[in-house]
Amino acid sequence: DLKTERLLKQIQVGAAQGIAVDAAKNRYHVSVSREKKLVTFDREKLEIISEVPLPGPGGALTLGPSGVSRVYVGHIDATDLWVIDPDGKKIVSTLPLPTGPSRVIAENDTSLVYQAIKSDDTIVVMSAADNNSTIGGAWPTAPAKKPHGLALDVRNPRRLFVAGINGKL
Repeated sequence: DLKTERLLKQIQVGAAQGIAVDAAKNRYHVSVSREKKLVTFDREKLEIISEVPLPGPGGALTLGPSGVSRVYVGHIDATDLWVIDPDGKKIVSTLPLPTGPSRVIAENDTSLVYQAIKSDDTIVVMSAADNNSTIGGAWPTAPAKKPHGLALDVRNPRRLFVAGINGKL
């Protein structure tokens, strides 16, 4: 609790890699690597609601854009991005990516999802319209090398910031 600076509860989920807050549905989603799962828990009760098994170790994750009831979870250092229906508790599709996915972020205004790929210095752009996900192309991140950080500024002008391990943004 940030107001009281107290630990409220400890929740055992496994080797957690990423977390996303779904305020609209009053949930948190956590990707777990060693145990290969996506864990969803209630924001108020801080209790696990569900677990979705993953085919491999889960890494970076993001909620889908507004109106898209999906969670996107990357396969650590592999070539998959799993599109998960948290309500149905299942993987609805697996998108093939180049090796080395890193951070992933969604944009509400356009229903696009951006995935940083550190192995080839690109951003893979996906459409998440109508709860379907398709890869629409890739953009180079040069001069940023091995992109790890992503931030999205949706105000005019819209900008995607990409941070590389070489100190370039």
